[in-house]
Amino acid sequence: MGINTSFCWCFILVLLWFQSQGCLEEERAALLQIKDSMGSYLSSAFSNWYVKECCDWEGVVCDPSHTRIQRIFFPHLRSDDSEPWFPNATLFAEFKDLRELELPGNHIGGFISIQELRHLDLSGNSFNGNLPMFFTDQLQMLDLSNNQFQGEIPYSIKSNMSCLLYLGLSQNNLTGDLFPKNSSLPNLRWLHLNNNRLSGTFPYALSKSMKLRILDIQNNELSENAVGYLPDGSRNGFVFTFKGRRLIFKGVLLSFPMGVDVSCNRLAGKIPIQMTRLKGIRILNVSNNLLTGQIPSSLGNLENLESLDLSHNNFFGVLPHELVGLPVLEIFNVSFNNLSGMIPIANQFGTFLNDSYLGNPDLCGQPLSIKCNGSTETPPIYARAEKSVSIMYFAVLIGLFFIVICLE
Repeated sequence: MGINTSFCWCFILVLLWFQSQGCLEEERAALLQIKDSMGSYLSSAFSNWYVKECCDWEGVVCDPSHTRIQRIFFPHLRSDDSEPWFPNATLFAEFKDLRELELPGNHIGGFISIQELRHLDLSGNSFNGNLPMFFTDQLQMLDLSNNQFQGEIPYSIKSNMSCLLYLGLSQNNLTGDLFPKNSSLPNLRWLHLNNNRLSGTFPYALSKSMKLRILDIQNNELSENAVGYLPDGSRNGFVFTFKGRRLIFKGVLLSFPMGVDVSCNRLAGKIPIQMTRLKGIRILNVSNNLLTGQIPSSLGNLENLESLDLSHNNFFGVLPHELVGLPVLEIFNVSFNNLSGMIPIANQFGTFLNDSYLGNPDLCGQPLSIKCNGSTETPPIYARAEKSVSIMYFAVLIGLFFIVICLE
C-alpha cells in the first residue's frame, strides 16, 4: 500500500512539473510583437508560429527547462527593398535570459543593446553613423560587418571587452587607426577588419596573442609600417583570407603565422624585412600595393612557401634565381610590375603560365612570346622532356625497323 501511494505521488509531481514547463507568456507576446513589427509579408517565414509553445517556434531556442528564451535567430528575412526596420528595444528587454541575438540581413535601421548578451550579430543591415559605444563587456561575439558605419573604432570595443572572441567590422567605412598601441583583447580569436579605410599599424599587444586564429585586414589604407608587428603565430592553426578564400592550416607548431595577406592597401617602399623571416609561412600576398625596389633574394629562404603573389606593385630588376629553389611553390604571380631579364625555367618555374608575368614589358623568355635578345632561348623543362621522349620513341622505331630487315 505504501509503495502504491508513493508511486501515485511521484506520478502527480511529474504531471505538475510537465504542466509548469513552456515559454513564459510575456516572452511569447513579445515575440509576436517583434514579428508584426518586421512586416506582415513575412508570414511564410514564421510558418510554425501557430503552435502555443513558443520554444518550438522557428528561430527560437529556449533553455534546457524549456521556459526561457536564450537565442533569437532571424537571418535575412527582410529585403533591402523594404522600409528600414527600427526594432523596439523594450520588446527585447522582456527576454531576461537572452544570450544570443542574431538578426543579419534584415535592413535594420535602429540599434539594439541588451546587457546580458553573449552573441550579437547585426551584420548586413542598414546602420550608418558612428559605431555605438555601449556594448556589454560580456560579449563574446560581435558582428557588425557589411553595414555603413563610419568614423573610428570606439575605445570601448578595442580595450574594454576582455571576453571578446570574435570581432567582425569588415565592409564598412571605418577610418582612423587599425588599433591603438594600448589595445588589449586577450581572448580574441577572430578579427575581421577588411574593406574599410583603416590605417596605422598592427598593435604590439595583439601581435603577442597566442589565441588569434583569423586575421583579415585586406583592402584598407595601411602604410608601409602597418606590418611592423605581425601575429606571433605560435599555435596549432592559423586562418587568414587569401583572394576571397578562407584557408586553414593546422597540426604543426610554428613560430610564425602560416600566411599573410596585406593586399589592396597602400604599403610603400621595399618588402618589410619581417616578411622574409617568416620561416613557416605558406602563402604571402602583398599584391595591389605601392611596393618598390628589387624582389629580395631572401624570399628564397621561405622553403615552405606554396603561393607568392607580388603582382600590381612597382618592383624592378630581375627575378631572383633563389626563387627557383623554393621546393613546394605552386602559385606565383609577379604580373604588372617593372621587372626585366629572362624568366627562370628550372624546377617548378617551367610550369607557370604567362598570366604570372604579364605587364612586365622587359621580361622575356618562356612562357611569354617575347624572346630574349642575343640569347638562344631554352625551352621549358617540360618541353625538353617531351622532345626527349619523342626522340627516344623515334630511335626505338628505327631500331625495330632494322631488326625486321635483318630477320628477313
